[in-house]
Amino acid sequence: MHSLSARLTLLLTAAALAQGCQRVNPGWEDSESESESTTSGASEGTTVDPDTTGAPSTTSTTDGLTDATAGSGSDASASSSTSLDPSTMTDETTDVATTGPPPPIDSDDDGVIDDDDNCVLDPNPEQEDLDADGEGDACDADKDGDGLTADCELVPAWDLDPDKPGVAAEDAVYVNEADRLHRMKIAPPHARTQIGPFTVEGQPVLINDIAINSCGALFAISKSFLYGCDPLSAKCWFVGGLQGINDPDGLGFAPATLFGGAEGDPDVLVAAAGSEFAILSVEGDAVAAEQFAVLPDLYLNAGDIGALPGEGMLAPLKGAFPPDELMRFDPLDLGTLTPLSDLEWHLFVGGLAATPERVFAFDLYGDIIVLEPQGDEYAATVLESDKQWLGAAARI
Repeated sequence: MHSLSARLTLLLTAAALAQGCQRVNPGWEDSESESESTTSGASEGTTVDPDTTGAPSTTSTTDGLTDATAGSGSDASASSSTSLDPSTMTDETTDVATTGPPPPIDSDDDGVIDDDDNCVLDPNPEQEDLDADGEGDACDADKDGDGLTADCELVPAWDLDPDKPGVAAEDAVYVNEADRLHRMKIAPPHARTQIGPFTVEGQPVLINDIAINSCGALFAISKSFLYGCDPLSAKCWFVGGLQGINDPDGLGFAPATLFGGAEGDPDVLVAAAGSEFAILSVEGDAVAAEQFAVLPDLYLNAGDIGALPGEGMLAPLKGAFPPDELMRFDPLDLGTLTPLSDLEWHLFVGGLAATPERVFAFDLYGDIIVLEPQGDEYAATVLESDKQWLGAAARI
């Protein structure tokens, strides 16, 4: 009894398991049933085309899969074409790049576009233009428009003042008495014009010597002080007190190349005092002197110093015996002292102005010795005046 009951329980359990399997995988059960039905029909004599047996289902399934796959592929292809078509991207990019004006350029990044910027490569957001020449102060070598660049003015603040210090003429030499300035033409007959008395802040001042750089800026010394002066009016402004040199009697400019500099470097300001030569440099309100040469024994400077580009420095020197002699030399090697002229036996030559055409020497008693180069020598002509000349200068 118990044995029979156990067997019934096992059979019922197996049947339940079989039914659960069919629910879990009805497709597998349907396929098996269809296969059995087909086999059964064939075994009972039903004619079945081997090519079509199961083919409709298989073909249909395959076609369905193929259609689905094709549809899916078509959709993917369409999607790809819509989002990645190069021609579409090129067209869109081209439209953006070619429509409307190009963006404005601001090369110096100062907030002002190049088309409106008066200094394209130098930042100047406020567009300052002191001399109103269309070139902004940030890139203008001559901010105040007075004809002198900053390198020529010696005093940086003067590059912002169109009245300081003025520009000397190129066709004239300048010569001074103690109290006033004159101009003289380089070309014969050497006409002279009195410019006026030297003044500083409206007060008269006595000047020992003058010098003019290649730009035309005129400077002057008075005992222990250096001034900048206007060549058109003789009005002067204080530059600084001299330090390191006592009472220089000669002043001049020389090309920087004579002192080892490069072409285009600012001219070098030099002073002479007795047997000593020094380079002067402006440092705030002081003018420092640095000695670069001392004359050999028995030689003294007669009162001035000048230079000719490519030829060296010139100075009237007093030797052991009269007269004064015009000497040429390399400022870095006084062993190169070369006599050029006896200055027509003049003994008190205080001024010297050298130009490529002629050299002018000015005597304390009014004589002007005009020296014209003829080969290795100078032909001299003496002009007379009633002045007491102390110094002279010309643009180097």
